[in-house]
Amino acid sequence: MVVFDASVLIDLFHPRTHPDRKAKFDWQIVAIAKVVNARTIYSEDGDISRIGQRLGLAVIKTDDLPLPDSARQTELELPE
Repeated sequence: MVVFDASVLIDLFHPRTHPDRKAKFDWQIVAIAKVVNARTIYSEDGDISRIGQRLGLAVIKTDDLPLPDSARQTELELPE
């Protein structure tokens, strides 16, 4: 089992400038990704994107994902 304290990353890369819970939560998400050797994070959150990229992770927004043909809107044929 691996136990990782995200506060180490918080203090190391962003010392006490974001003391709120959201910032700590964002750092924890990125820290977990690093611990499990993830290469990519899929997120819409700008802070997670910034932190992830800073630590060498690729961050992809859902808008950047390819849309499968089955999910594309087709032309609707209406009677005139």
